[in-house]
Amino acid sequence: MAEVVENGSQSVSAVMNGEGQLVVYQGESETNALLYAAEAKRLAGLASAFSDEAATARDNAEAASADYNANIYPDPTLEYRSEGDQITWSSSYLEVVTDQGALRYQTPASLSAISISPIDRFSVANFPSGKFSHSIMIASKPATAVGAIRWRWIGYDAEGAIVTGWTTDGNDDTSMSRPRYSRYIPEAEITEPTVVVVAEDVPWPEGVVEIRPELRIETDAQMTFSHMALRNGPNPYYKAPAVSPRAVAANSVDVQSALARLDEYDALGINAELIDLLYSNIAFDLPTALAWAYETQVYKLNGEWKVRGEDALARSVVDPSVWSGQGIHVDIVDGNDARSGYAEEGDFSNAKRKISEAFKAGNLTGSGFRVYVKSGQTLTRAFGFLHDTAANQPTQDFAIIGLGESRPVIGTHDDLSWPATTDATYTNCYKVARSSVARVINLTDADSDGVFPDLTKYADADALDTAGAVDGFAQVGSDLYARRADGAPVTNANTRVFLAVKNFESSIDNSGATVNGYLEDLELQGGLPGTLHFNAGGVANLATSRTKLGYPAMIGSEKSTRRIRNLAGLNISIDDEHVGSLQDAENDHVDPPATHQMYTLAIRPKTRKIGSAGSTSNNAFTLHDKTISAIVVGPDFGPVINGSTLRNVGNTKCIVFGGRIEIDANGEAGGAAVRAGRDEAGEICEIYLVGVTVVADASHYWMRADDGGRIYHMDCIFEGASSNYTTGDGVIDQFTQ
Repeated sequence: MAEVVENGSQSVSAVMNGEGQLVVYQGESETNALLYAAEAKRLAGLASAFSDEAATARDNAEAASADYNANIYPDPTLEYRSEGDQITWSSSYLEVVTDQGALRYQTPASLSAISISPIDRFSVANFPSGKFSHSIMIASKPATAVGAIRWRWIGYDAEGAIVTGWTTDGNDDTSMSRPRYSRYIPEAEITEPTVVVVAEDVPWPEGVVEIRPELRIETDAQMTFSHMALRNGPNPYYKAPAVSPRAVAANSVDVQSALARLDEYDALGINAELIDLLYSNIAFDLPTALAWAYETQVYKLNGEWKVRGEDALARSVVDPSVWSGQGIHVDIVDGNDARSGYAEEGDFSNAKRKISEAFKAGNLTGSGFRVYVKSGQTLTRAFGFLHDTAANQPTQDFAIIGLGESRPVIGTHDDLSWPATTDATYTNCYKVARSSVARVINLTDADSDGVFPDLTKYADADALDTAGAVDGFAQVGSDLYARRADGAPVTNANTRVFLAVKNFESSIDNSGATVNGYLEDLELQGGLPGTLHFNAGGVANLATSRTKLGYPAMIGSEKSTRRIRNLAGLNISIDDEHVGSLQDAENDHVDPPATHQMYTLAIRPKTRKIGSAGSTSNNAFTLHDKTISAIVVGPDFGPVINGSTLRNVGNTKCIVFGGRIEIDANGEAGGAAVRAGRDEAGEICEIYLVGVTVVADASHYWMRADDGGRIYHMDCIFEGASSNYTTGDGVIDQFTQ
């Protein structure tokens, strides 16, 4: 790793010097050099993934000139390939494998004295100097010696005929009569990872219009290779530059293309000091009032707001024991609760059948556990969490993950025994024995966002029967009556009946334990007091990733898709989708008189069809009451019904980066796309907007700051024929970093 040398009071940019040190500069003037250094380090790291420290230092210097003479060979470092890819060369193929820590091409087995070459040829138009250079990284497989090989270059004329008359022998075929340039590489040279310069500034014969490489394997052994370089004129990929990288850096790197690689640098873990420096330069300085307690860098790259290391941050909220050992698998079709459920990830051969049984088994371990649910399945209430029973709630840190191409659906509905014919008394209705019905949806009439509409609830069976062609239901004692506007028989396939029960619940009030949780690639439907309800009552953390939440119960005053209450820790969501809530989507509460702090980080949340005419103050995102700090990145908050889209109250602080927040004619009277205010005297509610697109129709406001509310904005776009509004001591103003 290069040494970091401080230069000046502020470390804001850096470049390698001639001694291989990373020199840190002050000010903006060395930005190009900084980005150049990152790119050179990335290339060097890839080139020396399996070499020792001394070789790394050597390759760092040699690789620095790589981008000044463009590499003509496509995908030279396999950065656009994945393990298992197969690339056809002639009649054989090369497979991409992971070998000694890096991706390699692997030749087929048993290719004794066989030549293979790529189908494509390279036009000499790529080589205006009339010469080319070529190098290759060769690595032997562990415990397998690589046999002797020959790398050859063959030239073709305009008619496709092979051209003879090469004037450089390349240490092989010295008679010059053979129609190729050939470099012989004996086994003794390649029993360990080796960079071989195959050709350097080699001219081709007169009349050549295309050239093509050929690899000839002389012995019956496999080999792996990578880092192909093909360049115009001199300067093969690993040849040291004639001038110092520092001397040429500032004028020789494409700043934007290098900066676009920042996330790639970070993922590769190359040159951590430099990458940290880059991120610190572009990260947004969070407002002091936010009092954010976690190491979180929010930055804008390639026009998109991002959070550095978001996935790792989400998985860190649970105890490390959650991620060790085997997981408990659930398969409602082929599972059996008599089994342990434990297996390597994705092996459902030993699966349990119910999530509740998996949670019980996990609790018994006395340490963190994770549960895998098979994708493409719809779990009715009996196979789901059954969190109305405290014994089924988690008492240890946990993760629950959907595995497969589509998210498993976990609902609070039952498979009901619908009759084939209508009721004898209410002849337009279908009747089934089912009490405690909370909500019914039509599965055959999703809108453009994929949200299923509700069946209207009627006072009794008679009112439903005489209502005409409607989608409706009526609860009469322990019986449920339903009818469809399309006249089709009511079945489980076209109509889903949610019960007045909990879906996912983790609550200290019920389970007697405060735990940390992680959910990924799941779809939860139904439930009260929210589709997902996490009532920590103290120190706890929760993360959800790519989780879809919808259709919470229409009973009572709490009808949110994601309701987080009294959590004193980190509440993070990544790419969550909220649909069909009759009140709120994300609803975070710290109830008085509690004074602990909740930290909410919502990354790319999406909301659709939130709110209803039957409830008030409906929001896509809302923070309530006491101390909550929130960061929202790239939201897609669609219009709400009878509410304001983003509304925070009480002593809460929030900053939103990018994305879109919209209110339309369905919003509440006096509502706004963004609204802030207080609940109690002395409280200050602050919202900061950075680069957000705010949309409002003429009957609503872009931003509304009520008494105690403060809304500050910078670089935002305001669309629609709207305006802003303040009441009391509310403030709406611009701000800068």
